[in-house]
Amino acid sequence: MANLKLLKEPGYVFDLMLLFFLHFNEDCMDNFINKNKEQEDRAHFEGILKSFYPISDDLYVFFHAGENKNCFMTANYFYGYKEDFASNYSAGTLQKALSDYPDVAKRLLQFYFHKLNSEEIEYYIGNERELFRLIKSSGYSEQEKNRLYEFFMDPVPYIQKLQYELLEKEIKLSTYYEKQYEKILEVYSRTTFESLRDQVSALGDYLTKESQPLYLSFCLLNKNCVNFVALEESAVYILGFDYASVIEYIQHRKHSISIDEFGLVLSDENRVRMLDFIRENGEVSRRTIELECGLSSSVIYHNLTMMTRCGMLKTRNQGKVIYYSIDNDYFKTIICRIEKYSNKN
Repeated sequence: MANLKLLKEPGYVFDLMLLFFLHFNEDCMDNFINKNKEQEDRAHFEGILKSFYPISDDLYVFFHAGENKNCFMTANYFYGYKEDFASNYSAGTLQKALSDYPDVAKRLLQFYFHKLNSEEIEYYIGNERELFRLIKSSGYSEQEKNRLYEFFMDPVPYIQKLQYELLEKEIKLSTYYEKQYEKILEVYSRTTFESLRDQVSALGDYLTKESQPLYLSFCLLNKNCVNFVALEESAVYILGFDYASVIEYIQHRKHSISIDEFGLVLSDENRVRMLDFIRENGEVSRRTIELECGLSSSVIYHNLTMMTRCGMLKTRNQGKVIYYSIDNDYFKTIICRIEKYSNKN
């Protein structure tokens, strides 16, 4: 029997970062919502934003998500400390690490310009004019560039502001956890290695060997979280208290997705071209696709409707404009469905 151990801190800190992530990336909220409970979940996450308001816009560079939907803080000060999850990782770990201001500035430059090596990082950090030229010539938006200019002109006040707001929100979050922690204990009490193994198989995920320790850390804010973090000698599952409902939705969807329909949609060259364009740009309007592909409005509408109905595209309304983006979960499910054909057994 595997040894399931409960950890508070990783899930707690993940929730702390979620507060800031949602503030700066509200367009990503759909990624946290269980489609079977969309109204309930949307109210939950919108309530979080209101309860922990305000958050300073000065923290943009720390939590703004790029094309890969990851942000600086989670990449560097959450996953970057994963080997400490089972020992001494906590909100205090963040404060201590962020106190090294020069290191934070270097990490942030590396995050936004990941192709730079360590020597180039040192060069640009010590040469403001060249650093600003680097930012100006980048492919970032004007908003992103302006935020980077502001930060690197004088990083210390921004990092200190980050420390202060993390501490302020952590105090509020601690109170929230004290009132709601019974939800975590209830879910943990009915979780076994066997039940978790059966559940996560729907995600194409895996567990450690039964002889290795498996750590569970639960989130109260990120209620639908199912996040597997492999460690050197063990693993941590970071789970929202309502994670079972999400897995149930994924299992249902997995069986309802049609491979025939998938093949039919991708059998048309125009639809493949449209799909590639949407993937490269993250989220686009129908008008933008028309201008890019040079097809009539009716043809674009027909193709977008096919891709949306089969599940490979998500939509978001902003006023009268509909924006389209790739539904990553759909393609993950398709991969799981067709993976069996690569195995002779």
